[in-house]
Amino acid sequence: MRLADFILAHIEPILADWEVFARGIWPDAAGGATDPADLRDDAENILRATVTDMKSDQTAAQQSDKSKGKGDDSAHQSSMDRVSSMHGSERHGSGFNLPAVIAEYRALRGSVIRLWGENHPAPSRSDIMDLTRFNESIDQSLTQAVLAFSELIERERQAALDDQSRQGQEVREVNEALLVSSVRQHELIEQTEKADVVVRESEERYRALFDSAPMAVFVCDPNAVIRQYNARAVELWGREPACGVERHCGSTKLLLPDGTLLPHSHSPVVEVLRTGVPAHNVEVFVERPDGSRLPVLVNFAALKDARGAITGAVTSFIDITERKRAEEALRESEARKSAMVNSALDGIITIDHMGQIIEFNPAAEQMFGHRRE
Repeated sequence: MRLADFILAHIEPILADWEVFARGIWPDAAGGATDPADLRDDAENILRATVTDMKSDQTAAQQSDKSKGKGDDSAHQSSMDRVSSMHGSERHGSGFNLPAVIAEYRALRGSVIRLWGENHPAPSRSDIMDLTRFNESIDQSLTQAVLAFSELIERERQAALDDQSRQGQEVREVNEALLVSSVRQHELIEQTEKADVVVRESEERYRALFDSAPMAVFVCDPNAVIRQYNARAVELWGREPACGVERHCGSTKLLLPDGTLLPHSHSPVVEVLRTGVPAHNVEVFVERPDGSRLPVLVNFAALKDARGAITGAVTSFIDITERKRAEEALRESEARKSAMVNSALDGIITIDHMGQIIEFNPAAEQMFGHRRE
């Protein structure tokens, strides 16, 4: 059974396993917060959207478009993004922090892989490809959820800053015009101090969430000037770019998968800042100061204020070195297998479940007097 069909057939056991984990991280479980069981639909919707994505055809041209940051405008991808964004927003409303959201995805991924592994002790090549598509879909869903979650935090922070600015303006106007009593002035000062506390708490919460993210994340202003980045970004870049000075990306160089140099000024973040349209699953190499290169998968999204104006962009990226090694190992394994079959003295014929011949080695050709074609 293919992985996508397995998920649909075992969706209840997967959700039951996920719910056990969710109860352990659910905020304020005894204080009247929403019960995990009431939000199982979120997890189920993510799984069903993932299955739809896994079952969709993906041409070589679409894969090429993704590598260039053009994204995927298909209906199933839009559905996946919508479900994931709603999930991240609802978790913010339920009082989650970002590590808990990520842990919840990790549990959902683990539940699927564990139950599937128990039913597939000897994975085939198609199983490995299914697992790759599943991981890509879950990574994309997690990215969308994190972006939605982070955008709400940014809006809270901006609202607090706006409130502080309004309160400060009121104090200045009152003092300049001398139109209020000392009691009113005292009340306004207290309100300003409270706003300061809210801003500091919001910024501290945002920084904690930003720094604890397992993927590398950095934020640019509308001019693509780097304003923030977390420790994971520094680790992958191999350096700390100068905030407020450097633009587009913190790596020494960017290169396309074929090794072509991608100037920082041509980074997909430029188009995202111009149009507001996100770019998903862009595969590039980042070059570090020591000359080493890391393959990374990058996602770009615009940050917008309450009026919908673009205020910057958030970029997240992950190291896919292990994934690349696994793909290379699979190619080498296929090559070894092909060499063994073609050099075998015995006739070897492989037939699929539909009765179609998929392998017919040279020895079999001599034996039956027919060529493979």
